[in-house]
Parts: sequence; C-alpha cells; structure tokens
Amino acid sequence: MGFLTSDRWHLTFVRSRTPRPQDTEEAPTGPGVTLFSGGADSLAGALIAERELGTPPVLVSHRDWPLVTGAQNALIAELTDLWGHAPPAFSALVGRSPTQIGSGREFGQEETSRARSLLFVALGLAVAGACGVPLRIPENGFASLNPPMGGERRGALSTRTTHPFYLSELRRILNKVGAYAEIDNAFANQTKAEMFARVAADLGAERASTLLSASHSCARGDVRFAGVEGAKHCGVCYGCLVRRAAFLGAGLNDETTYVIEDLATPAGAVEWYSEKRRRDLQAVRYAAHRGADVAEVTRNLPADVDPGTAIDTATRGLNELGALVL
Repeated sequence: MGFLTSDRWHLTFVRSRTPRPQDTEEAPTGPGVTLFSGGADSLAGALIAERELGTPPVLVSHRDWPLVTGAQNALIAELTDLWGHAPPAFSALVGRSPTQIGSGREFGQEETSRARSLLFVALGLAVAGACGVPLRIPENGFASLNPPMGGERRGALSTRTTHPFYLSELRRILNKVGAYAEIDNAFANQTKAEMFARVAADLGAERASTLLSASHSCARGDVRFAGVEGAKHCGVCYGCLVRRAAFLGAGLNDETTYVIEDLATPAGAVEWYSEKRRRDLQAVRYAAHRGADVAEVTRNLPADVDPGTAIDTATRGLNELGALVL
C-alpha cells in the first residue's frame, strides 16, 4: 500500500460477523477476464484477448462518475458492433462515503484516489476467480515501470498499480492468505505504440485507428469547461502525451479531438490550464532528451524481472515520447 500511494499505512484487523446473504448481480463467466477501464490500453487488451481466445473476454470495470461510465459504455458499443454481439461485462460503482463507517467522522478532501486501483484489481480477481482463469491486466510496460520524468516527479501515480514489484508483492500476500492470485500482464515488455501496432495488425490500420481513438486517456478527465466542441482530451497532460506518441509510433491516424493540438505553442486555448499542464510537457521533453534513468527504472524490480529488458522497454517508451515532443 505504501508503494502504491506513497503514504504511510497502519492496518488493524477486526473480526466481523458473517454477512447476511444478499441478492446481488451475478458476475458473467468466460474463458478470459480482463480489466476494462475505458482507456486505450484496456481497449487494446480486450481486442487482443478476443483474438487469442477466439471469443470476447469478460470485461471488468469500475466507475465513480458519469464520464467514466459513458466512455466505457461507448467502447462496449463499438466492440459489440465489431464482434457482432455484446461482450460479457461486469461493472461496479466504486466511490467513497462522505463519512467513516463506524465513527461517522467526515473525511477530508482527497482528490487523487491513489489507492482506488487496488479495489479495481480486487474486483477483477473476484470475477477471474469465479471463472477459474488468470486476470489479464492490460497495461503497456512503459507505463507499468512508471519511470519518473524528472527527479522532482517521484511521487505515486495510478500506474503503480501494474508495476512489477507491486504485482509481485500482491501475488505473494494473496497466496499467503489463500486468496485467488492469478494475475498476468502480457504487455509488460511492450510500449503503448507496440500494443497499438498489434491491434492494427489484427484489424487493419483504419479500423484500429477509429476504435483506439474512441478510448479515453486524459488525466484531466473532463475538459468541457474549455468550450471545445467534442473534446474529451486536453492534449498536454502526461496521459494525453503518451497516447499521442503511441498513435505516432504505430503509424496510425489519431482521430482524437484535443483542446490543445499544437504542442509547439501549447498556450492559448485555455490559458490557465495550459500553463498548469505545460509542466507535464516540459518534464516529458526533459526525460526524452535525457534518456532512461537506469537507477530509477531498475529500482524495486522483483527478482523474476530482467533489468536489461526493463531498461530496454523504458528506453523504447521514451523514444516514442521523444518523437512526439522533441
């Protein structure tokens, strides 16, 4: 938990009463289960899984506000059109109560949701355990390694959810308590552009471009305040930059509408927002020029991950970003 969030945690366990049986939605079953956030990697993972399995995998999602729900539903509609039938899907509402259970104390403001991804993985493992198949976590290896773009950016990011150390420790703890622990990230050694290229090889460049462009990657979440018709991506946050670099690296047309299209002069469209997010652009330019920081990439790697492979994956990812921003 400390690695995931960069917080200090103190855990206490309290024996609870056996819960009463409740009528709940029955989770769908299938030969494959994959996390499905509505992002580009999760969409690519679902498309690749369908090709490998010969049938759509169960898509496991969680949501906490309408924009996320809308993005997930729109992609499921696209997949339904592609495959000729709706894929099996399970979605859970995951949100925090305004008050603490038991004491009734009000929570303070916390906007990062840094620990929420553990609940997402837990939900996926519950469905995968019911199906008796490994949980597929579709995340490109560059994002999983999460190399900081600069020395001042070592804090927790949501992508630590799939870091090799985090997944290794999670498996170890789950196995020790007898819980289901079959987790697999088949894309641990691939960049986002390489995932995009694999989808294009299966579906053709035009269809791949249209489908991947319908996914949602913006860290800002909602840019409707900008008044740009049809825009759901800011264009200059870290998530958008990695996305744009992936389209470029895979040689695919990016049909996404960005608030800020021109990275050479990112100011203008939304002045205050552009100034705030330009820090991400500056950090990415610095990292792409500097190259992979070997010490940072290999920090905390588990014993079963080859350091050379990790460094190579990080280098290729930075090269993709460099082709976009330098």
